[in-house]
Amino acid sequence: MERSELTQRILKLIKEMETVTSESISKELEKKYKMHVSPAVISYKLNRLWKNREIVRSTVPVQGESRKKRYLYADRGLMEHPLNMDFKVKNCKVQMCKYGDKNASVDKSVKAPTTRELIKKVFNEQEKPEPLFPEEIAKILKEKYGHEVHPYTIASALNRMVYKFGELTRSKRGFETGYLYHPDPRDIDEWTQNTPYKGLSADEKCILQLVRERIAITTDDIRREAAKGKHDLPVECATLSYKIKKLRELIPWTRTEQYGSMTIIYDGNANPQTLKEKLDQIKFWLSEEGRRKKAYGHEFEDFGKYLFFDVIHSREKDWFSTNIEAKERVRGRFGEYDLIIEHTFGPPEFALRETLVFEFKATGRVKSSDLISYDEKKHSYGFIPKLEKEKSDGIFKGKFVRPILVLAHTIEPGLPYIIKQHGVAIIYMTQIKSYLERKNIDPDNILKAIHAKYFKPR
Repeated sequence: MERSELTQRILKLIKEMETVTSESISKELEKKYKMHVSPAVISYKLNRLWKNREIVRSTVPVQGESRKKRYLYADRGLMEHPLNMDFKVKNCKVQMCKYGDKNASVDKSVKAPTTRELIKKVFNEQEKPEPLFPEEIAKILKEKYGHEVHPYTIASALNRMVYKFGELTRSKRGFETGYLYHPDPRDIDEWTQNTPYKGLSADEKCILQLVRERIAITTDDIRREAAKGKHDLPVECATLSYKIKKLRELIPWTRTEQYGSMTIIYDGNANPQTLKEKLDQIKFWLSEEGRRKKAYGHEFEDFGKYLFFDVIHSREKDWFSTNIEAKERVRGRFGEYDLIIEHTFGPPEFALRETLVFEFKATGRVKSSDLISYDEKKHSYGFIPKLEKEKSDGIFKGKFVRPILVLAHTIEPGLPYIIKQHGVAIIYMTQIKSYLERKNIDPDNILKAIHAKYFKPR
């Protein structure tokens, strides 16, 4: 009996391929011979060949990539031994048999691994214990094992493994990308409560970084940092309150305290004495007396900027310089600077650039601790060591810096001689008054101009 062309080509493909299914034969026919034959027709042909004992078939159907059960077919020479088949991440053995072979062992059908089994495999093969989000598990399954599973399906399986089977634990709070899962709850706490603070957004990590660096901050401090554009931080009251509440619940060392309308966020693991001093300092500046002194200090800084930049340079041209630029209250890596003036002496072609860093002291007598020493308890630098660190590691790196101290009142005896050895120039209020008298400038007019240009109720 003469065979059809389709049957001949099916037999040829079976000999070329180790094992086949109706779908694989259909794809190969279309690829090699440009023949479009449906898997249903191929399945009928394969079944006839098997019943004629020309090929062998698996004793049980096997679940493939499409999650449909299909029989495997092979050449008669593969019947003697079981075939070791690898279906994605699950190894199994498949027994082949002839038609009518009653001695062939028949077990349960071979299935593709379930989502639960895949998740177990991901966690068991981790090099380092790490809690994962459903999307991360889906990505690992696709890239490492070649198995595509939707994150929603994984999330559903994960919840069953948590609440039904007790095989996994889930983070107490959800994040923007969902919940974190891991067999050991201690690993979830370790990854969320310490660096890299897994699950937290960029702005939440920035808040934690600020708290770690400064021990205690206020919501106004966060808004000021956001206004400078250096950090991606929230400024809206509702968003900021939500973020702070979330951090307080997730991070054990994060504490909050309400002082009036202001929220203070602080590091609960900090040294108790240092923390107390820091909180007392913040509360003082938030009090009525602190606000008054801060306003007075800001007015003196505004006076200095107006005097040195607007009056001396712009109006009187007493500074023989070009390309001058002034920046007020600049925050460096080691502290804040009241006024920075960058200017070029002489012709611009010579590029003789200098940076003048002003420190204004408005109240009380200036002590050596304000300028020279480093306070270990408060973790704060004096004016001089702060500048020295900035010149080596901070914003003034590689620049010629000239520090200038402007005093409204008095200074500790002997201190001027010491700080001048560090290259610090001192400008006293008497010198400022002498300059104004020489230029016939009425100090009252300057104060009015300062209020008009700079002063804002704080």
